[in-house]
Amino acid sequence: MLNEDYLINTSICDARINLEHTIKTNPQQVKQLAEKVLEKLKDSEGHKTRRQMVAAMLKKANKLIGAS
Repeated sequence: MLNEDYLINTSICDARINLEHTIKTNPQQVKQLAEKVLEKLKDSEGHKTRRQMVAAMLKKANKLIGAS
């Protein structure tokens, strides 16, 4: 099961792959995880690429939820 600590501590590539897999079946979970990760990383130095990737996944999840 994905959690925000895993998404922060694993490689960006692994996090993206896991989120892309999960978004196909559960976009709501991806949305919740992305929001939590962005909240945890908002004041941290670095992680710019990770924040961008997570924000893009949040946008995708919102589109899928809105299309449902």
